[in-house]
Amino acid sequence: MIGAGYVGLVTGAALAELGHEIFIVDIDEEKINALNNGQLPIYEPHLKELILRNRERIHFSCDVGQVITDSTIILIAVGTPSKVDGSTNMTAYEAILKTIAAHATNYKIICVKSTVPMGTHDFTIDYLKRNDYHSFDVVSNPEFLREGSAINDFFHVNPIVLGSRSCSAIAGIKQLYDPLIQSNEIPCIETDGSTAEVIKYSWNSFAAIRIGFVNELARVCTKIDADVFQVVKGMSLNETLLPTSQLKPGPGFGGSCLPKDIESFIQQTDEIGVHLNILKGVALSNQLHKRWVMQLISSALDNNLSDKTVALLGLSYKPNTDDIRRSPAIDIIEGCLRQKIKVRAYDPQAMKNMKTLFPSIYYATSVNDALLNADIVLILTDWDEIKQLDLVQVKKLLRNNI
Repeated sequence: MIGAGYVGLVTGAALAELGHEIFIVDIDEEKINALNNGQLPIYEPHLKELILRNRERIHFSCDVGQVITDSTIILIAVGTPSKVDGSTNMTAYEAILKTIAAHATNYKIICVKSTVPMGTHDFTIDYLKRNDYHSFDVVSNPEFLREGSAINDFFHVNPIVLGSRSCSAIAGIKQLYDPLIQSNEIPCIETDGSTAEVIKYSWNSFAAIRIGFVNELARVCTKIDADVFQVVKGMSLNETLLPTSQLKPGPGFGGSCLPKDIESFIQQTDEIGVHLNILKGVALSNQLHKRWVMQLISSALDNNLSDKTVALLGLSYKPNTDDIRRSPAIDIIEGCLRQKIKVRAYDPQAMKNMKTLFPSIYYATSVNDALLNADIVLILTDWDEIKQLDLVQVKKLLRNNI
């Protein structure tokens, strides 16, 4: 474990508790000497007891090069602080890569625990190869420890995310956590390095959005003498209707409730002098997202939109309804017509309603009819009928395979 900071000490001690022999190394001699004397540089509940209980399996050292040479798995947990402009200071991380390249003499699995910018997984591989070290695999294994409850989080709460190009390297790191995985308490996600990096930032960003929104609600409730704790309690029940685990991307949200109600809430709170900036950002993001779909169409057609035909499958704002109010399909049809793109549309229930807005586009009698000779097909609404498409048949019907 390279780095005797918060992540390195907590993770190293927890891995020792699982039965592994851990060498925790750091270039800070004062810190290492203190650790060897039983003095911790941080306070975290139960961490000192964990280290003392596993003292025979935990070794503290300043000899980074020797530990790299002797180790089978190298875990990187060095600091990656923010620069003044908000970007990540990778000085310590790059220094460690240079040290690994200089001292690794055989195959290693390099496991990245540090929170690093997107693209670091590929950068790490390229950097080591440029420095003439080739016998390695890299696994992104971000941490999700909360200060104050990190030990409990490690053993009982937080997921294990493993991202790599190498299945064998993932298997190697997975063995470190095997007792947790086998207990069925801790979920394990196996993916690629880039996805693992985004999961880490998304985890923290989603937490920040939720905390920030509750703080905004506190200002609203204080202003109108409402109980923010009851508001949060009521709001949390939404998780049963829209579980985070079932969220999925689409062409933007629509319908009769979400766009209308957030616009109204923004307007009401602006009037009382409390500005819901997070919610304003959501409304703007939704508009930009629908424009992005049009950009995807243009890009997929190499920006050559003249005399092109798009097939739109699904017109209602969600499946199992004929409601088209604020449906993303409306924005996309408008965008296509502005670009002189022909539209062939199909929906099991919503075509009658859409005809009142766009009487001149072609409304197909079936999915296959909509696809016939189209240059590109957009699946906008996940009706069961549309999700069960035979993609081989789709390819035969389209003019271009997009």
